[in-house]
Amino acid sequence: RYEMAGEVGGVEIPDSLNGLVGARLDQFGSDARGLIADAAILGQSFRAEALASLRDDPVEALEESLAELVRNEILALNRDPRSPEEGQYRFVQSIIREVAHERVSRADRVRLHQQVASFYESQNEPEMTGIIASHYLDALEAAGDGPGVDGLLPRVIESLLSAADRADLLGSYGQVVNLCLRGVDLAADPSSRGELLTRAARAAHSALDERARDLAQQAVAEFDAADSPLGRVKATAVRAKLLDDVGESNDAWPPLLEALEADPGGTTDHAVAMAELARAFMLDGQPQGMDWTERALTLAEELDMIPTIAELWATKGAGLGMVGRLREARLLLEAALDLSRQHQLSATKRRVTTNINYLSGGPIDPFVEERIEDARRIGDPRLLLEALMSKAGRWHVTLDMDEHFEAMAEMETIPMDAAMADQVEEIRSGVNLLRGEVDESIAAFEELWARQGTGDQQIQANRQISRSVHAFYRGDPMTAVRLAMESGHRSPVGHQYNFALLFALRMVDADALRLVRAAESELPRLPVAMVREHALKGALAALAGDVSEAEARFAAAIEINDEIWGPIYGGMVRASTPLYLGGDHPRAREWAGETRANWEKAGLKTLLDVFAEPFALLDATAAETA
Repeated sequence: RYEMAGEVGGVEIPDSLNGLVGARLDQFGSDARGLIADAAILGQSFRAEALASLRDDPVEALEESLAELVRNEILALNRDPRSPEEGQYRFVQSIIREVAHERVSRADRVRLHQQVASFYESQNEPEMTGIIASHYLDALEAAGDGPGVDGLLPRVIESLLSAADRADLLGSYGQVVNLCLRGVDLAADPSSRGELLTRAARAAHSALDERARDLAQQAVAEFDAADSPLGRVKATAVRAKLLDDVGESNDAWPPLLEALEADPGGTTDHAVAMAELARAFMLDGQPQGMDWTERALTLAEELDMIPTIAELWATKGAGLGMVGRLREARLLLEAALDLSRQHQLSATKRRVTTNINYLSGGPIDPFVEERIEDARRIGDPRLLLEALMSKAGRWHVTLDMDEHFEAMAEMETIPMDAAMADQVEEIRSGVNLLRGEVDESIAAFEELWARQGTGDQQIQANRQISRSVHAFYRGDPMTAVRLAMESGHRSPVGHQYNFALLFALRMVDADALRLVRAAESELPRLPVAMVREHALKGALAALAGDVSEAEARFAAAIEINDEIWGPIYGGMVRASTPLYLGGDHPRAREWAGETRANWEKAGLKTLLDVFAEPFALLDATAAETA
């Protein structure tokens, strides 16, 4: 006697094998064959309760017949108490199920698959949404071009959307895209296609799928074809989010503003769209940002939309910070963080923590481990990559290159779209820049930026700051100061002046130092501003011959600086002190010597070269002493 020893499903069944399996099924009586056929409708595995509902029989009436099919190796029963599938029956071979299924008439398949779908819907079990969708799809396939297709199609689309919602909740974004695109292929009306494409675009963005932007644009086109103003609002809002997340808010807000002005409604979709418009305005430095934030908050509060309220608090907090209202900004961002934690709004939490860290002027993201844990928990590759990028960047503070390379290695295991790949490449080039590969790294940056396009106002300002750093590392501090000062950066803590200060200190140029001091003195006197003030006054005092005042000012700057900047940018202040206090000054020797040791240990050749002059003063003094 021959027994099947392995699975042979997933291949086209030859007629001869089909006949053999059919002949085996024909050996059973009509009742058993009917039971096998109904079981085949249910799928490769099933529970007796589902089969009983299909046959309108009590479960007890089926037990002996099912046991007989188990004894005849048509079915197997899972008796493993450790298995979540305990108590389920399954076909021993998928080929048996496939042949039995094909033997059911098309009309009966249409009816029975819908009956199974209705049974599972009645159970109200969210995890069954995918199975429900598969049964409606099987019914549609069996129906072909026959009668009743038009009535069945809306139920198929609805089931696919429900399954997509469940997959989205579980972080299975690739599955969401596949389910929605399956629906797009089937949907007869443009409005349904627009809804499916909108959801597919949102999920594709989270999945780092290159198709996200095209899917969003297709959704807009479908809603336009359907003459659906609300649909256009929804689709353009998703498109705007994709662009806002990659620094293209300048292209995000014009179509979204147009859509909202054409359909100024008061639904939850309008509130979400208004919130994204406010964010795009804020990122692009547009004055309408705060007005749209308030309008969106009013609507979101009326509709009790907690996630949207948290998003808007994050946007408003950032906007208040940009105009110097830092206490209000911090309070609002802390409230947004609490709300995000209470409701597990991981994406919003990422925005909030980024804004809090940005306004603090600190060099390190204190929330990075929490962000990584969140991203792993919900299975969001985009959030995980963003958090790992922050972790990889901590080496600026810790000089822990092992942690940096560990984070970079994990990032390389995650499939990503071109925009994310470019960001990872920027991190890599930034490290190489400091480790001696100056010209090669700068060329890599320029190539990346050319490929990425202009970007929004914030992106443009950040690039100019980067170009100022590049000029500094190439030995042109005057150009570096000018580029930083003219960057148009809107940071309330004065990031552009931080860099201008470092470049001017290295120049030992009184005019450059006064220029930076005059510009930055108008900003709020946050700790980072006090670092600049003390360092600038210390340098100017030294140039005026007051070494005692210079030492006191530098000491004050470095004391605050150690809590704000890391050993790279903070180290630049320390490394510059021999130029002002002399290579034989005890404090300057301590500050600069410690910095040089840190940089040498981390292999930061570029910094060692740029600050070779003050380090040479230390060596000359040491030689004279010897």
